[in-house]
Amino acid sequence: MDTKELSNIIGVTPQRISQMSREERLMEAINEIQNDTGFTQKELSQKYGVSESELSKKKNNLSFKPRGRYLTEAEELEMIKMVEESNTKNIPITKENILNWVVGKVYDKYGYTMSRHPGRDWWTKLKQKYPILKLRKVKFQDEAILKAEKEADIQGFIQRVHKVIVENQIQPKNVINSDEKGVLFTKMNQKVAIIDRGNKFETVKPRFPKQSQSQHFTMIGTITASGHALPPYNVLQIPKRVKWEHMQNSNYGVIIANESGYVTQEIKKEYVEWLLGQFKKTDKKLLLVDNHISNYFFDEQKLCDENNLIIMTFPSNLTHILQPLDLVLFSSFSQHLSNLLRDGLKVNPKFKVNDKHYQMLAYHAWSSSFNSSNIRMSWIKSGLFNWIAHEYCDPIFLKKPKKVYLKGNRYSRKQRDCSSNNSGKGITGSTKA
Repeated sequence: MDTKELSNIIGVTPQRISQMSREERLMEAINEIQNDTGFTQKELSQKYGVSESELSKKKNNLSFKPRGRYLTEAEELEMIKMVEESNTKNIPITKENILNWVVGKVYDKYGYTMSRHPGRDWWTKLKQKYPILKLRKVKFQDEAILKAEKEADIQGFIQRVHKVIVENQIQPKNVINSDEKGVLFTKMNQKVAIIDRGNKFETVKPRFPKQSQSQHFTMIGTITASGHALPPYNVLQIPKRVKWEHMQNSNYGVIIANESGYVTQEIKKEYVEWLLGQFKKTDKKLLLVDNHISNYFFDEQKLCDENNLIIMTFPSNLTHILQPLDLVLFSSFSQHLSNLLRDGLKVNPKFKVNDKHYQMLAYHAWSSSFNSSNIRMSWIKSGLFNWIAHEYCDPIFLKKPKKVYLKGNRYSRKQRDCSSNNSGKGITGSTKA
């Protein structure tokens, strides 16, 4: 775009520009910038026949730089009204919001862009003038409140768990945590190339392409506070028409198949029956589970009541903070499973995962993750229990419940003893008489 075109668009003729001095052209260009005519500084420098750097320097020298007086009295009142409205709507406004608003006002009035917010002294004086501006730091205070509430909820839940354990004298081997872990395999049809660079072979990092066909199954993990794990309870996604005898291997834990690979109400009941069979019926047991609706089925609750199993659910907003299985074991399982798949691809680039491998790979990853050390660490990390070196378990399991004495019963017993003694004396005295 040449000078003539620019001049015609903006409305200043070349004849007028040619009659201006260099200083006048610079000032005219600055006026164009402040009036926001929509043209860039480069285009205006071409129009007025001045260099871009010269225009920038002149603009900076002439720009208005407010010295402590950023707002007029009317603008201050406008700001206070804005704060009051935000408080009425229960949408707290922050100090940063106010300072950004001030910067915008300065730019609107003077065309000057402040490189930073007004200073602390200015803000302090403004707060003294208008006490309503003593704004709370919403983000930090809210985060602190939420953190405190969360910690209180965590400690409250832990105390409730400990109370149940002490009152019912539950042993570590009978404190159980159970949860479901979904596993999804996609069909991997992509080959992994091995590149020969000189005498050095490099295996390209395997990629797992998204495929429409996939295999899903669910593994239910069960651990106890004594540091032991029960075999995984597996629900495989196997269509009814497919034979899956090769899956029914007792070494891989309990295996059930359906067409979805998810835990249904019927399967949940079967799992609870299987779980209860792993413990003595007469022993008091505590089962810690998440807030999923499947843990509230009536049949399941009835089974638990009949077999001395107490169910406690984690608070819905703290499940992934408190549940031992989530904190250590499931993440370790996912990592081990990924490593097994990558190792298989590195050894054999044509390796493809099919339904014969699903449970085998998952079980080996599960076994590597669910060792005694990881199980103990998961309970410790949850904050529910803690083990000191060379101790069998958390000291909470050694506590005895407080004995409750009924004052009325104790008083009546004393009164009964005294009355019997007095009656004996009365009989003896009357005999002597």
